[in-house]
Amino acid sequence: MKWHQFSLMAVLACIFFGGRPASAQQAGATPAPPAGMHAPDPCEVRLMISGVPCDIATQSNVDGLPLQAKWSQGDFAGIERQMMAWCDDKQRYPDGRSKMMAFTNTFWLQFASRQEWDQEREKLARWHAAAPDSLAESLVEAMYWRDYAWKARGGGYASTVPKEAWELFGVRMAMASASLQRSAAQAHACPLWYDLTLQTMLESGQDLLEIEAVYEQAIAIFPANLEIRFAMANTYTERWGGSAQDYERFVQRATAQTSQFEGRGMYARLYWLQDCNCSTALEFTAYSRPQWRALKAGFEDLLKHYPGDLGTENKYASLACRANDRETYLKLRKQLGKAIYGDQWPSSYSVDVCDRRFSTPA
Repeated sequence: MKWHQFSLMAVLACIFFGGRPASAQQAGATPAPPAGMHAPDPCEVRLMISGVPCDIATQSNVDGLPLQAKWSQGDFAGIERQMMAWCDDKQRYPDGRSKMMAFTNTFWLQFASRQEWDQEREKLARWHAAAPDSLAESLVEAMYWRDYAWKARGGGYASTVPKEAWELFGVRMAMASASLQRSAAQAHACPLWYDLTLQTMLESGQDLLEIEAVYEQAIAIFPANLEIRFAMANTYTERWGGSAQDYERFVQRATAQTSQFEGRGMYARLYWLQDCNCSTALEFTAYSRPQWRALKAGFEDLLKHYPGDLGTENKYASLACRANDRETYLKLRKQLGKAIYGDQWPSSYSVDVCDRRFSTPA
């Protein structure tokens, strides 16, 4: 098969399957183009064919393809340069999130999807030997050990995890922490250090006061960073020993801290973070958190600061349907047209269900 034929198949796979590799083998299978020839951007092709842009998750996967190639080729200096370019926190997607998500997504796919743990550890050792002071190497190594720890633990309830799995989890999380501490003196250079450190501290069971101290340090250095707040928010969820009241208090605090550049947008972001296509998808009752009026104000501010972002409009419409807000839903639905991102709609409130809900006059 010729290269351009293979590339077209890869492009079509991204268009029809959302840009997410269907298997570990596919995740890095696309060969480099011949000299002088550039691979077509799958999201540009999708836009040309369907008129609908890729969602941000897919776009970040596409943006990570050059990083995959650099990792495959052992171009560690190239990986460092790209990470540092995204560390300035100014390169963002249309919804305001940092392009650093392309970096973290790339290595999550690399490690968790391929599961070539021994080979990847050997490659990290070569990188560390070549550049022992590399910030990027210490962060990628921390991601490796964290993913490897969760591979041992699995995704089940804590009570179902064998003692030996917990032991492996603890050892590997300690290795992730050690990788991060090795580059602690460079933490001020990149918000990703704090993002990963907060996640690792939480998952390792460290004391809440210690986690909060690191968080306060992080937002003092990177006051406009969103991902640090996303990482910290998980600390207050019921899954990690918090409560709905704890989470609401943190959301209100984070919203006040970011109001200068996002208005009430952070309120919407942090509850969006907890929404899912699952049994705990957000619902609206007289006593539930969040209240629809507060969430609606947050989404209005997000669209004021990031106008026309289709991912935000899809999520906002999905929530308006669940809140039975006919006027808001129909307004957003008209704007969206065919630009529907299915992963923003819970299966029990898919767009066709919501269209049917509001198809008859009020």
